[in-house]
Amino acid sequence: MLSKFARTLSVTALAAACVVGSAFAATTEEAELKAYLEKTYPNTPIAEVKHSPVPGIFQVTMGRTVAFADKSGRYLIFGPMFDMKEQVDLTAEARNNLSRAKWDSLPLDLAFKVVKGDGSRKFAVFTDPDCPFCKRFEQELMKLDNYTMHVFLSPIASLHPSAKEKAESVWCSKDRAQAWTAMMVEGVTPPVATCDNPLEKIERLSREIGVSGTPSLVRDDGTFKAGYMPVAAMDAWLNDSSAKR
Repeated sequence: MLSKFARTLSVTALAAACVVGSAFAATTEEAELKAYLEKTYPNTPIAEVKHSPVPGIFQVTMGRTVAFADKSGRYLIFGPMFDMKEQVDLTAEARNNLSRAKWDSLPLDLAFKVVKGDGSRKFAVFTDPDCPFCKRFEQELMKLDNYTMHVFLSPIASLHPSAKEKAESVWCSKDRAQAWTAMMVEGVTPPVATCDNPLEKIERLSREIGVSGTPSLVRDDGTFKAGYMPVAAMDAWLNDSSAKR
């Protein structure tokens, strides 16, 4: 017969084993689902798979896209998931947390800087030399002051066949910022030039973080914004980051 102490110890040990077993199973489920999704969708970077607050449903991070999946990976749900009790958009929260984590890890050596005024407000832009909205955006920036813009050259060859050559020519210019501004604002294309350039690395980076169009902006607090913004909206967007800091 087990003593009372021994029985208590056995129950405690069993409970602990169950907790450890559950944690191990959860980790295994996440890893197995991630492996399945990577095999099934080889061209999609699966950054993370983890349990969501809903039992049996997993949160899947693909670049800046957040989806939800069942254990089998057969069913994927794209779109907002709400915690109605707490009135929280779980999808948006996950996406915002993801984007905020990206700024410090952005490889800014793949970009060049355009600095205006005191350069205090910082952001990055993924942009295409032949994108009409990118040109409008650059023209709006001429009315803005006190910013540092990190330019990631992101020509979309399927839409703009000449954009890659122009992007490379800008990168190979002696003064990249000047060549870029002259082309986008004044319509002066730099002389054709070739050199080692980061265009392929930027293309891979775009896929990894979920940039799907141009212009796409990342603020220095990691907040992501896709599409053209007029100067007033851009000014308010940058000031919002400064206010939060």
